Amino acid sequence: MRAMLQENQVLQERYQLRTRLGQTGAGRQTWLTADLQARELVVLKLLAFGPHLQWEELRLFEREAEVLRALDHPRIPSYRDYFALDAEVSGGLTWFGLVQSYIPGASLQNMLDAGKHFLPWQVKQIATDVLRILIYLHELCPPVLHRDIKPSNLIWGEDDRVYLVDFGAVQAKAAVTGVTFTVVGTGGYAPLEQFWERALPASDLYALGATLIHLLTGVPPIDLTANGTRIRFRDRLEVEPRFALWLETATEVENDNRYAKARDALEALQSCATDSPLTASHHDPLPAPSYSPIVCRQTRDRLEVCIPSPGLHRLMRVGTIPGGIALTFVAWLMVVILIYIPASVPFASFAVPFTVIWVWGLWKLLEYFCERTQIVADRSRLHLRHFILPIFARKRELALDSILEVVMRQQGGTFDVCLRCRDGNIGLGVALDEEESVWLVQKIQEWLRSPSSP
Repeated sequence: MRAMLQENQVLQERYQLRTRLGQTGAGRQTWLTADLQARELVVLKLLAFGPHLQWEELRLFEREAEVLRALDHPRIPSYRDYFALDAEVSGGLTWFGLVQSYIPGASLQNMLDAGKHFLPWQVKQIATDVLRILIYLHELCPPVLHRDIKPSNLIWGEDDRVYLVDFGAVQAKAAVTGVTFTVVGTGGYAPLEQFWERALPASDLYALGATLIHLLTGVPPIDLTANGTRIRFRDRLEVEPRFALWLETATEVENDNRYAKARDALEALQSCATDSPLTASHHDPLPAPSYSPIVCRQTRDRLEVCIPSPGLHRLMRVGTIPGGIALTFVAWLMVVILIYIPASVPFASFAVPFTVIWVWGLWKLLEYFCERTQIVADRSRLHLRHFILPIFARKRELALDSILEVVMRQQGGTFDVCLRCRDGNIGLGVALDEEESVWLVQKIQEWLRSPSSP
């Protein structure tokens, strides 16, 4: 059997084995494989059928193929092929093969093993991606339960989206009292009812919650439980209280106390993930991020903050390019827009439509690369300016006692800082990362709450 499966070996005159990705037991292997006909990489799962194999393992393997064939979701591997290798040509054993699409990326488990620290906003995005997949699975008729959600079965793709893989434990029918299914799952991630052979949609939600806690704490959930109690994590991390409550609800020991449906869980998550209020009492004083181009100066009675434009902020972020080079790039770009493009267009074409588009594009470029935000506050009023040039400035002034709180809000993969006031919300800066946002929120709140000079 060992001689049968080797790198570069071709099966079915089509599938060339490249790299073995995993092996569980002597008879189950997973390979990264080249599909010579389709000219693409695929994943090939192989199961050797012999005396050591229980019939139930083969049934699970066939069920995985059957379910994948029926699924159609962009975040789930696509079914490609299913075949059997005759014992006469496969070393005396009959091998069954399941071919599915290959998703380039890294599993969350591999990222944890490499020392990756997941931030709360990243974990919320992972939760959102997986919940959308579960909504699709659970609302099929009959519902499909994955039953083995854990970090190793979640792939962080090269497109920065999360994929759910390995449907080897899938259950393609609803749990019914008195009906026995194979006990599957992984300790720490699978809820108790799953080991009692009665999986429910809420069972997948428990496994997802346990996975998210693992990502936040870096500790496997089995090490955070004792004697069948709930997963204890609050003493190991500090997250926004509503999100912590969401995690606790998802991982309740009794399934009746969890979210019943993935759609309910997603709605609850979205309601607690829009804004993240932070106060100085929640965090020890934070130093300014060393890479941040934000300038903050303060005295007892005066606060000044200058936030660069979104474009410059991105260019000057650590790991990209220094501020001087960034400004040179922007200046060169402006020359191209202002001089080269109009000079390259025939005069007859420089008509009203082109002029309108050119002016609009130039203004948007100026906004993105040149608009700065400046905050100047004394002990009575706060002055806010968004300006490109002194003559193109949007100004706002408000009394300090009208500011209710300072919050950070997630905008896709970035954050902004917002003042919540009695007459509405005022955004201060965009394209910030989480560390910058937390620091800036704390600096402003500390100054607002500090006593003034006598």
